[in-house]
Amino acid sequence: MSKLYQNGSSMKASLRFISLVAYSVIGLGVLCNMIFYSTFGSGASSVIYALIGLLFDLAKIAFVGLFVYFIQRDDDQYFSIGAVCVVMWLALSALSLLASYGFLSQINEQYEMARLKETAIYAEHQTAAENAQAKVNRLAQYAKVDTAGIAAQIGSLKQANQTLFNSPANNSLGQPTGRTVGQMTADCSNRNWYTNHYCGQVTDNNALIQQLQAQSDAHQRYQAALAHYQAAQQAFSQLTVASTSNQTHPMFVNIGQLMNNPAGRIKNLYILLSSLVLELLASVLMFARYHVIFGVLDRRSNPINDEPNPKPIALPNQKGCQLRNDLLRQVKQDIAAGKLNRLSFRNLQRTYQISPSMAKSIRQALLREGIAEMDEVTHQLTRIRTNSKLIA
Repeated sequence: MSKLYQNGSSMKASLRFISLVAYSVIGLGVLCNMIFYSTFGSGASSVIYALIGLLFDLAKIAFVGLFVYFIQRDDDQYFSIGAVCVVMWLALSALSLLASYGFLSQINEQYEMARLKETAIYAEHQTAAENAQAKVNRLAQYAKVDTAGIAAQIGSLKQANQTLFNSPANNSLGQPTGRTVGQMTADCSNRNWYTNHYCGQVTDNNALIQQLQAQSDAHQRYQAALAHYQAAQQAFSQLTVASTSNQTHPMFVNIGQLMNNPAGRIKNLYILLSSLVLELLASVLMFARYHVIFGVLDRRSNPINDEPNPKPIALPNQKGCQLRNDLLRQVKQDIAAGKLNRLSFRNLQRTYQISPSMAKSIRQALLREGIAEMDEVTHQLTRIRTNSKLIA
């Protein structure tokens, strides 16, 4: 009894340790996947994507448990169900592997971007882009100037001035001078009576032309500033994309030098292997944990007597019916004595060291003689307690 107690305590401690490690690895993997899935959306949609990632991981864990449960059954009808569980586990594991790879890639990209921001060339391009944007913001009020309308309006005002310059000029007595206004005023550039008399409207037209021309020039400066800003932004983006590869972690650079491979290839391989190991480690630990749990539950449902298990009998060196009859008699005696409680294929083979075909024959004989019965759902063979055909 003390030995059994020690074995039980050791098994419980092993189960606790496996559970602790398994839950830690699985929790880490689930967290990574949820963070990665949440980046697919924003706000409420990011929460939905994170829940999708969580459900995928929980389903994967459940399929591992179902697979362990079904492979411990003795009936062949569970083989197809176990195969379905394996296929679903492979599909969900592939999704989880991609999610882990994506998460680790994001973390590495953030590290490389942080290193890039510390360089002088990054600060230079960032300052140039910010200055260009500030200039665009100052000229933003001229972004929607109708240059075509301004040009037409300026042309109309200049035509009005020219029409006035070509008209005949009269003196202060109203008599024709025989010359044009433009000739008498030098196109309104002289200071005389004719200038004061005829050039008031021209002065107003010229002032308006200057205002309109200033708006047109400001719009052209805005267009030039916008083009400069776009060029600065493009150069900044190209710097971000191209220069992050130069900010690879020194570990990948050193390993790449040792293996004569680019640091970027080493980085991608390391991320892939890390994701694969994390995925396989979680699945293997959960497989071991479920295997131990279902083994404990199976032993509780089929308790072992205080007496030691019957030792495998030495079968006589005979063949055919005599061998089966001797073995069947021994099985019936063990059932009657309470030494044999489980009538599964595996237990019969292990206890009596017989072949699968012989175990099948023994089970059929027990059914035929009414010593045992088979559950229609689970196909498990159980002993009929009140049976008078057992041999003492």
